[in-house]
Amino acid sequence: MCLGIPSEVVQIGSTPNSVIVNTLGVKREVNTELIEANIELGEYLLIHVGFAIGKISVDKAKQTLQDFDSILAIQEGENS
Repeated sequence: MCLGIPSEVVQIGSTPNSVIVNTLGVKREVNTELIEANIELGEYLLIHVGFAIGKISVDKAKQTLQDFDSILAIQEGENS
């Protein structure tokens, strides 16, 4: 099973088919060749092994990130 975490596009990448994304505070360059539509700053992408595999709405991305925060908080409570 893989986990796709929504990542915000924060900068255009160093090549025509890449962007810099922010994934939970970590910035990295990803390949966008699998996305047919134009990608703009502020949009959210799902990333898998360095490739953008889809777009996700801002609302859905923010809800998903809140859900991840909730899961992490529960896990931290179980491990203390």
